[in-house]
Amino acid sequence: MRLIALTGAAVFAVALNNTNAQRWTFTGGTLRSQNNKCMDVAWGSRDNGAVIQIANCSGNPAQQFVLSGAGDLVNPQSNKCVDIKDWNGNDGAALIQYECHGGANQKWHRG
Repeated sequence: MRLIALTGAAVFAVALNNTNAQRWTFTGGTLRSQNNKCMDVAWGSRDNGAVIQIANCSGNPAQQFVLSGAGDLVNPQSNKCVDIKDWNGNDGAALIQYECHGGANQKWHRG
């Protein structure tokens, strides 16, 4: 699965379809969409279950992510991973942040 996002909305996982909505770029520790919006932990929360959303880029800590060698996409402010909520394998599955546990629903890659 890959990411797709709509401006001002939560970010969702969907099957790869090679649209611009699925093209993200790592820039200065932020993940930017093709319309120059950034992946963001809602309200800068450090809680499990906080929604991963798209927002105007500001470079704040809620928009910083690190992709580890193990494939974990981690927000350093919370030290939590981007997670497909409830291990949902269906299109439209919500992304949240959650304690890193090494599960397949928390594994990401560039490509």
